[in-house]
Amino acid sequence: MVSAVHYWSGAGKVKLAAGDVEAPKIKDDKKFTYALGVMNNAFRIFHDARQLISGVSDAAVKRAMTADLVDVGRTGWGWGVNDLEEAFAHIAANNGKWKDNNTSTMGWFSSDKIGGVSRHAEVGYVRIPISLENFLDALNAKASTLNTNLTALRQHGAAVVTKVATSVGDQVLPTVGTTEWTTFGNGIKQVNRAHDGIKSMLWLAAVHEESTMHTSSENLGKVLGAIGKVRGAVENFDKASKAGFGTVEGVAFSAIAEGLGAIPVLGAYYQEAFQLIPGITAGMTNIVQRRDALAAKLGVDLRIRLEY
Repeated sequence: MVSAVHYWSGAGKVKLAAGDVEAPKIKDDKKFTYALGVMNNAFRIFHDARQLISGVSDAAVKRAMTADLVDVGRTGWGWGVNDLEEAFAHIAANNGKWKDNNTSTMGWFSSDKIGGVSRHAEVGYVRIPISLENFLDALNAKASTLNTNLTALRQHGAAVVTKVATSVGDQVLPTVGTTEWTTFGNGIKQVNRAHDGIKSMLWLAAVHEESTMHTSSENLGKVLGAIGKVRGAVENFDKASKAGFGTVEGVAFSAIAEGLGAIPVLGAYYQEAFQLIPGITAGMTNIVQRRDALAAKLGVDLRIRLEY
């Protein structure tokens, strides 16, 4: 018999067939086919998120991502099977069958939500176990928070790239005055703070079912490396700033260049990895376009490439 830990750890993935669902409220509902799809979506997302996290080499980020995912998986209340962890225990205890008849009164509104059946907007409410409703509601709430933080990242990233392009003009970057450098550095710091607000939620890339292109641990590792470059840019900029720039203006230039290089790559990654989360993709490409225009003017390559 497969244990609940096998599923909870991400070692195994639950995928129920129609005959595996024995709860009357669910299997006898006229939208059961769609409900089964939603149930399996919930199981797949959690499994893929566990797998994605398992390949993260940064121990601190890995812990934060794991804690964030576990929190969502344990969201639930009341008696019986009420969260995803308990759902796995239920399946294990019943030899792969779903028997729990605990659903909400109306069902879960599945259209245009992560885990739902957005391609079938007319489906609307589907009757699924309350444990999976709780998981998917928490998942969608988490995605909304991620969207808010990505909006901040997008705004700060676009602002600092635009500021550099506007202020520099035809000058060579290291000759820009201290005031401009401070403005650029503060912009990079804002970007860095925005990243601090999203790193623990990067497991949400696992909602992307169509392709593993942007959800592999290898590519996530490169993105975390790019985030590190932004942090490194802040540290190097601060060193140059404390030294009064002058002879270390080249260090400040390198810091800003690294930070600018990381911002668009992260924007491009987020746009692809989170494309199934409503509202996230808008505006990311603008950062890339502005960065490339600046690079062309300066005659430098600010790109950090992800190899797919």
